[in-house]
Amino acid sequence: MNSQPAYPSNSLAWYTVGVMFLLYWLSILDRLIISLLVEPIKADLQITDFEFSMLLGLSFALFYALFGLPFGWLVDKFNRRRIIFLGVVIWSSATAACGLAAGYWQLFIARIGVGAGEAALGPGASSILSDTFPRERLTFAMTVFGLGATVGGGVAYGLGGWFVGATSELESVTLPLIGAVRPWQLVFLGLGIPGIAMGLLLFTFPEPERRGRLAQPGSAEGEKTSHRADFGRMVDFLKTNRRFFIAHFCGFPVMAALSNGVGVWIPAFLERVHGWESGQIGAVMGIAYGGGGIIGMLLAGKCVDWMFQRGCKDAHMRFMLYCALGAAVAGLVGFSSADPWFFVVCIVIFHLCLCALPSIASAALQVVTPNEFRGQITALYTAVGGLFAISVGPSVIASFTDFVFKDEALLGNSLMLFIAIACPLAAFFLWTGLKAMGTAVGAAEARELQEDAQAAAA
Repeated sequence: MNSQPAYPSNSLAWYTVGVMFLLYWLSILDRLIISLLVEPIKADLQITDFEFSMLLGLSFALFYALFGLPFGWLVDKFNRRRIIFLGVVIWSSATAACGLAAGYWQLFIARIGVGAGEAALGPGASSILSDTFPRERLTFAMTVFGLGATVGGGVAYGLGGWFVGATSELESVTLPLIGAVRPWQLVFLGLGIPGIAMGLLLFTFPEPERRGRLAQPGSAEGEKTSHRADFGRMVDFLKTNRRFFIAHFCGFPVMAALSNGVGVWIPAFLERVHGWESGQIGAVMGIAYGGGGIIGMLLAGKCVDWMFQRGCKDAHMRFMLYCALGAAVAGLVGFSSADPWFFVVCIVIFHLCLCALPSIASAALQVVTPNEFRGQITALYTAVGGLFAISVGPSVIASFTDFVFKDEALLGNSLMLFIAIACPLAAFFLWTGLKAMGTAVGAAEARELQEDAQAAAA
């Protein structure tokens, strides 16, 4: 049996993180820019809040979840850089197609394409980074990668708000070969077309060697087996660690639904309740989400790694449990305030509590899962958590507004009701998984120690 391959050099490892960061930034920008275009799209297409929430949620999330499963399998079997690049091509082309949509259903279908392509990035990047950093340094690397979401969200607010304000007086813009397009369509075209070129950065670093495979009884470590046998082994692994995975696949998605749902409706809340204009919303929220998120994510990653290195094997779940409780207080106080600037302070605290969620959730999976299952289990989490978070969050809040309070001006009440339900529920699920995560991490570490001992003996 051969020893585990060495990790890449520190400079190469962080360069890899940098490329993944840029692609995540691009994906989030393409995903969220639509939330700054609520009013112009609604006016042009004559749709309701609930119909618009389908563009934010279901159209994207359904195929983001469905395509994640085959992409996860491909990531575990083939060159991961090529799989991610395929996803970049798909989502960038679909983003540009959003700018060509002339009706609601055309835009709906284009958003499906954005979700389908972006499904490749999470499993691929998580698998690559888990082979690039040891587990005691992985969470910080994952949070740096996850900063792409924070920066992408901040740029989406800033760029979208500025562009809407700058083009608010224009009826249409005429482009060569395309013809007349509305200002909101121009945003999608400008983001989608350059994306494919950015994807080529994936081929500027080597594919890292795979580490930590789960040896099949009676075979050499890492030996290839049939797809059916591999699937059976993955199912057995999930069953063995079912308490951890149930808690993870319930607690983190509820928090993600909270973060996503509140985030996409903040611009509309500030416009409807506090009378802010798009340019002001974009500038303030861009700084709040971008600056606050960067600080929060770096601190969160360092904190979880610090806890993990000192023997807290359930550090990922324990840390996010505390964050769920903090988000509840900040969100409820903020949305009940009549002062918009006090609201901004509270929402920054709310965002600080949740901004590292995707990275910490993914890192929690990587530290317990064998290499040959990482892409598939990450994709399975994305299918469950992503579909729930992206579709349920925005749509439930919109449903509260349209069907419970029946007044667009009471959007704040809808947001507070959702926070009051989601935060305690997420904290409860994560609490039930603390012991199970400690056991699963201990088993993963024992496997690696045994493999190293066998390699040394050989």
